Amino acid sequence: MIGEIRKNVKRKIVSVVSSISEDNVSVKKPLHKHILEIVTGVLASKSCNLTEIARSLKEDIAIKDTLKRIRRNVHDHPEILELSNYYNMNKWKDKVREETIIALDAGDICHHFGNNFENHCRLRDGSKGSTGNGYYLNQISCYNPSERITFPMYLDMYSSEEQSFKSMNTESMKAVENFVSAAGPKGLWVLDRGYDGGIMLNYFLNKDLDFVTRLTKKRHLVLGGKPVSIPDLVKKINRRYKIGKSFRFGYKKCYINLEGKLYPVTVMVNKGEENKEPHILLTNGHIKKSREIKRRVTGYYHRWGVEECYRFEKQGFGIEKSLTPNFNAIKSLLGASMLAWSVLLMVQEDEILKEQVIANSKREKSKKKDRPKFIYYSLLDGISRAFIMAKEIFRFRKPKPPNLAPTIDELLNKRSLGMIL
Repeated sequence: MIGEIRKNVKRKIVSVVSSISEDNVSVKKPLHKHILEIVTGVLASKSCNLTEIARSLKEDIAIKDTLKRIRRNVHDHPEILELSNYYNMNKWKDKVREETIIALDAGDICHHFGNNFENHCRLRDGSKGSTGNGYYLNQISCYNPSERITFPMYLDMYSSEEQSFKSMNTESMKAVENFVSAAGPKGLWVLDRGYDGGIMLNYFLNKDLDFVTRLTKKRHLVLGGKPVSIPDLVKKINRRYKIGKSFRFGYKKCYINLEGKLYPVTVMVNKGEENKEPHILLTNGHIKKSREIKRRVTGYYHRWGVEECYRFEKQGFGIEKSLTPNFNAIKSLLGASMLAWSVLLMVQEDEILKEQVIANSKREKSKKKDRPKFIYYSLLDGISRAFIMAKEIFRFRKPKPPNLAPTIDELLNKRSLGMIL
């Protein structure tokens, strides 16, 4: 079964890379081979560390020679990140529907003990709550509630030390623009408190995109033609609607003043047993039906499940374990991890292969009734175990046997003699 898993997963990897090569004339044969190797290496090693990737490819040459080739290629091809985004958005855009929850997440890659990384900038490490050196990330992930499927669509990395850098808002708007141009305006965007500033709200409102964002208490809105603070507005909202046993919510239609223009918005206030203080959410438009309000409120809390995608990037693929100090190389490895994730999604859609891979992962909760909803960790473990047990993965790097001179026996053979004559 392990050999069959390995063969079927390799077919899916080849399918992904071949599709990229067919859609992009710039992808020549050497780059095609490199993407094939680097994506397989990320899946086999469960890491973005170049040494681990080189070791997992199991070539007949010294690991240092494999490492030298891979290091050179990742340095020379940062466009793999852009190619991966183009592939993922075109491959999975049909999964984006009206019900889809689209999470825009600003993350980071932090290297607390590295001082020689190219374009390093000071940032706040969201995992540890402290400042350090690293790079900013923008990730867009989606979740379909009816199918309970989470899938990544877009990932970008940038630094405030780059010459082309303008602002974090500019980078976020670029990510949204690329996504909408590929998948369209469908879906509900869910945003955290970092996106409730005037620039981002103005962008989403002018683009006519449905969104829900968490509000801070510092903002003022317009109710009945008069400005009102968020704390005062919350007091006027009756949380009369109920979800489950303890979760209650209410809403109020009002306006927001951005650059002298009034936009219709709806403020939603909700509270459950988990949160001590009410959560204050803002969504676009004047929502009339409580059913739609409920969909948007629950959609915001689905965001916390979608954020598991970001944790999986760090824990599953180990994007912070890459020790290469080259900025382009890190972008290239991020692109490889996104393509590897696309392979996992293809495996998930293949029911027979999915069950084989999960069984091979040897996890305790492999039965369907006990299986966690976010199964990408199990899929990655199962695929990695299959590749670990292989004697070789690819043969196209093996040297071809030399063309030896024919032996006397071959010369005396009638067929060989006839060819010579």
